[in-house]
Amino acid sequence: MRGIIRNKKAVSNVLGYLISFTIASIVMVSAVYSVGDIVNEKQSEVARIQALNLANKIADAITECGQMWEATNVEYEKTIDLPLNLAGKKYFIEASDAIYVKTTDGSVNESCTIYNTD
Repeated sequence: MRGIIRNKKAVSNVLGYLISFTIASIVMVSAVYSVGDIVNEKQSEVARIQALNLANKIADAITECGQMWEATNVEYEKTIDLPLNLAGKKYFIEASDAIYVKTTDGSVNESCTIYNTD
């Protein structure tokens, strides 16, 4: 019985396994968190690029319509295809002195000026 109590090799194996498992778990959680953060950052970047592109297209169409009106005095229509979302985010458009494209969550706010066609 004394030989069994003094033999502590099994405890070392269990502790080694637990430490290895803990380190591996920490590395995996860190990797998953980092990848998720990178994906969110890239998604926001894509949404910003798409919003700026959309604002430019709308401003261009408005400017083109104004120029056609000044040149010919006839009605002119232009149809623009709008995407349903920007990189998976809902958005809205505001028009005043410029075209503003914003996401509903506030993460994207891009604008393009409308050039005066006087």
